[in-house]
Amino acid sequence: MIRSALFLLLAAFTAAVVLSLAGESGRASILWLGWRADMTATALLVLVVLVSLLAFAAWRLVLWVADAPRRAAAARAESRRRQELEVLTRGFVAVAAGDGAEARRLAAKAAELSSEAPALGRLLAARAAEAAEDPVAAEAAWTAMLAFPDLRLAARRGLTTLALSRGERTAALQHAEAAFALARTARWAWRVLLEARLEDGDWEAARDLLKTGQDRRIVSPEVAERGRAALLAASAAQLDLTGDARARSRAADYALEAARLQPGFAPGVVMAARLLSAQGKAGRAAQVIEAAWKAAPHPALWLALRDLKTQETPRERAGRLAALAALNPGARESR
Repeated sequence: MIRSALFLLLAAFTAAVVLSLAGESGRASILWLGWRADMTATALLVLVVLVSLLAFAAWRLVLWVADAPRRAAAARAESRRRQELEVLTRGFVAVAAGDGAEARRLAAKAAELSSEAPALGRLLAARAAEAAEDPVAAEAAWTAMLAFPDLRLAARRGLTTLALSRGERTAALQHAEAAFALARTARWAWRVLLEARLEDGDWEAARDLLKTGQDRRIVSPEVAERGRAALLAASAAQLDLTGDARARSRAADYALEAARLQPGFAPGVVMAARLLSAQGKAGRAAQVIEAAWKAAPHPALWLALRDLKTQETPRERAGRLAALAALNPGARESR
């Protein structure tokens, strides 16, 4: 509407200028309720423009007055929103500072104001209870957040941390498993589950979890391979302790797989060499050690190679170790 008024004013001004330059202003008469007004066409044009502008201003005033309640409500909502965000900010700062009492006071105030960011208010309430060292209130706050889909992952993490701090390992693992099923990239949940598998000595489950972490891109392939190599070596050592021939055969397979994945992981290579030697495969064991020496020389490797043969002269042993050093002559261990 403002653009239309400006266009009308500009058109009237242009017409008045053209009439004035032409030297013929013209005549106009207005009859209304018995009154008559005679004037020039230019004056009439100016009068029409002025009346139009006054009507436009009056209409805008009517609209402004009619819109006053909406503007007042919007102003109150904006003020409330700013107050709520300020309270939330101060509350999280109090949590970070460890001021539990102030954080809880601000969390209660945020709950009264919560309209724009109810999720942040609930999160502040849980964190404030933790800062105040009130585990019962913290558990209640985190549990209440489970009812909201967008807050479930945060709630699971809070409940996991709380359960671990209480020593409730089973409950912590249940929450971590639920979180890991809920979010494919929940690294913290994956780590909690992996540490539990390692504590239990469940190497096979830990390997499966590493594979899942790699598939979900939680860990890089390099890290996953190193972890799998270490777990395969641990599985080999566990099976070797049983004394069963079939178990020892599986142990050798696991150790060889560990050496293949990470030739620089000396414990896995040494385990593979020892198990192969026990099976009468000293030549294969030496090849595994030599391949590892080329990749990453380690003192345990030449000790393992030395012990592959016990019935030999010192000169023969020195020759074997010299041949090993020649595979990677620039390495410190070779020198």
